[in-house]
Amino acid sequence: MTQTGIPNAKPEMMKLAAMECAASCIMTHLYRSGADPGLFLLDYWNVNYVSRIITASQHVRLNKSLPFLYGIHLVYKGTGPDLLKHSVQSGNRAVVKCRPADLDFFPPNMLSMAESGFDHYILADSFDEARNAFRVFDPIVDFDGFITEEELLRASAEPEEEEILYYELQPDQDQKLFESPDKRDIFAYASKRNYEMYVRSQYSSGTAALDSFAHDLQGSLALSPEQTSNWLSQNSIAIASITKLRSSIWNSFVQLGVMDKGQVLEGTNRISGILKQWTTLNFLLVKYRKNIGTESLLSSALARLREVQDAELQFLVWMNGIGGDLIEV
Repeated sequence: MTQTGIPNAKPEMMKLAAMECAASCIMTHLYRSGADPGLFLLDYWNVNYVSRIITASQHVRLNKSLPFLYGIHLVYKGTGPDLLKHSVQSGNRAVVKCRPADLDFFPPNMLSMAESGFDHYILADSFDEARNAFRVFDPIVDFDGFITEEELLRASAEPEEEEILYYELQPDQDQKLFESPDKRDIFAYASKRNYEMYVRSQYSSGTAALDSFAHDLQGSLALSPEQTSNWLSQNSIAIASITKLRSSIWNSFVQLGVMDKGQVLEGTNRISGILKQWTTLNFLLVKYRKNIGTESLLSSALARLREVQDAELQFLVWMNGIGGDLIEV
């Protein structure tokens, strides 16, 4: 690595929450491109269960909103560093898959999630010929600096391979003619997507993800206390991120300005209830971690988890109803 950061530079990154690395990279690209990054969050209401961790993260390949909202496409590529260099020199940016342990700048104390099997992404912004290095952003660890081709290849490529795996952020060919959709259409599109992602899910997403988490929580009685403690600790971090994101997503909907005052008030009350549910669930999990094996605490946590799912589902049904009414007007 040639530099650990850019001194005295104004931060130009958008950071969501822990484990939201791909989304943070995409929002950083939008921010640096002069677009409104808040729109990206509108259809981000989901929950996933990956590597036995409950998270709000959507896999980067599942994002379908960028063409509709911004006229931008995520194009998956696996190439050598020369083609990535050509891409960023042509004005594109790339969301690059990396192993944090192989990034010199990544803090060792933040490696636990990567060790659980989570993918990590950084944003390749440009290439500096004088430094012979890529400028990259890692919003999750507040890194804005340069890394060499060798370091990027080491962190991205599979063993004995020479490919860097990334998603290129490509604008439409007629980008100059792109016009953002009407805000009512945006609301209807996003609220429907959120609802459908939540209820029409597979084992690792939506309501099915919460069911899988509940199953493993019940099954934790069969694990060693140490295994359960580590698992609960990771999920507590993840739930804190979910709670933070729920509020951000709601704020993005409010900022569209298409709901009336009564709807905003009702939605704010619903969100407040959902945040309290998640916070209480996290409190119960932390308490259970200190008293592993106490079945009354486990039962309370499982009951709260069901309440979280019911409250979120009711909220998404309500939002989808508003969206449907907006486009019928």
